[in-house]
Amino acid sequence: MNPDLERLIALQNLDSKINQSKTKLTVIPAERKQIETRFDEFSATYNKARTSLEQAQAQHRQLSRELEEVQAHHEKYKKDLMKVRNDKEYTVCLREIDSTKKAASLLETQILQLMEEIEKLDKEVAQYSPEVENRRRIADKELAECDEEMGILQKEIDEHVAERQKILVSVPRPLLSRYERIMQRSGSGLAEAKANTCTACRMKIRPQIMSDIRLGEAIIECESCSRILYYIAPTESSAASAE
Repeated sequence: MNPDLERLIALQNLDSKINQSKTKLTVIPAERKQIETRFDEFSATYNKARTSLEQAQAQHRQLSRELEEVQAHHEKYKKDLMKVRNDKEYTVCLREIDSTKKAASLLETQILQLMEEIEKLDKEVAQYSPEVENRRRIADKELAECDEEMGILQKEIDEHVAERQKILVSVPRPLLSRYERIMQRSGSGLAEAKANTCTACRMKIRPQIMSDIRLGEAIIECESCSRILYYIAPTESSAASAE
């Protein structure tokens, strides 16, 4: 077979492998997003309960601090009541004692309600937590597999591109331009001639041209699709299988 034709066949095989790897590579980001979306959808209820729990706990701490301050003021006014010097001061102390008592009572009620809510949310979070952690481990494993596959595919692409570069330097520039022009137009620059037919466009090949293709000495294009045609002689096993 013509050495240039052999190089073109090798070049097309590499281009096909590069394109296949690139296609697989472009799909992986979408797969990663699907994995994260599935986990986020599953864990939405858990996250909502956990956020509500954290907010309730923060509110409980704030109200507890406010209660301590009110109780401290209440105790202060009770002590001040023992030190009053006139009716006006006595009335003011009684009013403040009553006010702080009511404020403390209201805060205590709110704190009790929050404690009930916290207990409920705590149970809900505890219920979902083990399964969420399990799903997170599964998702992380799947994401790691995606990253590993991306690394493998990129390595394959880099290796094929490097091999392609080695072939390019030995292909005549006019022939290479011809191959690339056909490939850009048709998706492939070469096609196998088999059973007197172009395997790309399925058009019949004239017997004399098929004979020249079998010889493999010249660069011959398909009269229909313009792809460069090549012939691969069947092996004994493939011939027996065809029979």
